[in-house]
Amino acid sequence: DLFSRIPPGNIQKLINRFEEREVELGDVIIREGDEGHECYVIKRGKAIVTRKTSKGMETLAALGAGALFGEDSLISSLPRSATITMSSDGLIMALKKEDFDQLLKTLVLEYVDEKDLDDLMENSDTGVVLLDVRSLEEVQAAPMPRSRHIPLSQLRRDMSRLDRVFIYVIVGEGRAEAAAYILSED
Repeated sequence: DLFSRIPPGNIQKLINRFEEREVELGDVIIREGDEGHECYVIKRGKAIVTRKTSKGMETLAALGAGALFGEDSLISSLPRSATITMSSDGLIMALKKEDFDQLLKTLVLEYVDEKDLDDLMENSDTGVVLLDVRSLEEVQAAPMPRSRHIPLSQLRRDMSRLDRVFIYVIVGEGRAEAAAYILSED
């Protein structure tokens, strides 16, 4: 769905900038906590997504051919939030952060400055919801009036609770861009 928003002139540029890489069962493509420099698409093969918890490793998802991953960290400039490990041999396509920013990020995210936010909230026919994606500790330390809180780490899991009739304005520093991108994928 994301790629359907790319202007036709950018599609060939995007394809040319992806780098193919052979991968093997057990290869760690992304490690939780690392800085993000690339995002990936699985061309052939499968991978699993895991995250460290207080009880050990938790499996979050299985990925297959066509899956895009690693983009959250590129958008937010936050450390990787999970580990992606190949569960079969395969072929992945890697896209560097600079190319992602130039060819994809600017097409997906819209920005609202603070002075326009009040006007949008007061005059929108649809209804506007401020969605705060900061951690619980950050929200408790500095609450944001008139906002709904869903931590970025739980957004994919809780997205189904968001009503599509509303406009969501995401707040929460660097995490806001990652959250907006996640919501745009759905």
